[in-house]
Amino acid sequence: MTALALLAGAAGAWTALAALAYTVGADLWYRAPGRRALRSGPPGEAEVALTFDDGPDPVWSPRIAALLESEQARGTFFVLASRARQHPDVVRRLLDGGHEVALHGYDHLPLWLTGPRATCRRLEEAVAILHDIDPRACPRFYRPPWGHFNLAAARCARSMGMRLVLWSSAPPDWAPGVPPRVVADRVAAALRPGAIVDLHDGGRADRARRLFEALPEALRAGRGRGLRFVTLSRLLDEREGAGGEP
Repeated sequence: MTALALLAGAAGAWTALAALAYTVGADLWYRAPGRRALRSGPPGEAEVALTFDDGPDPVWSPRIAALLESEQARGTFFVLASRARQHPDVVRRLLDGGHEVALHGYDHLPLWLTGPRATCRRLEEAVAILHDIDPRACPRFYRPPWGHFNLAAARCARSMGMRLVLWSSAPPDWAPGVPPRVVADRVAAALRPGAIVDLHDGGRADRARRLFEALPEALRAGRGRGLRFVTLSRLLDEREGAGGEP
């Protein structure tokens, strides 16, 4: 093997290591318990944050919001900016109902497939889209698609004043064929003081419908335990805004 081939092999190895650090390494770091991404709120108050990913959906997001309101509950909707741009009235309706809008990304493209510049550019565009729809929609929280980070996304989101949020429980409302009763039972089992529950109001219509059918029973179960359903800002006592970690 020539020296040139050895150098090429070493360069390739370093490139592979850098790619792993940028994707898998950053993801493991930010997802690790007690690290940078929030998984739950304070357990001292009887409050729970129901969060909803992949919307806004023009049919199911307003229905889910209205259902929550009828039960004196409020939610946090992690929206995709590309869908928010298509359905700005839904975003405003969520805000008018006392719900919170947070950021799930520009679209649902996995972050492990986007480089640093593209990642930051897409986050900046996403925030700008939401702000243009309604300044109240300027997000305080960011949850990446599938909950997987790359290094640029985590750093850029925090530099824009967003806190990184995952979940304490993710009931299988997203799984094909799971009946509403099972979804309701799994959501109810996830409810405890300080919980951040990851649900879905967008994506395939059948999963949003099943969640809509499951929510009343789950909400009754939570209220029976004395729990209140609040926005993330309320749960984390950040009603005046949230900044990134130093």
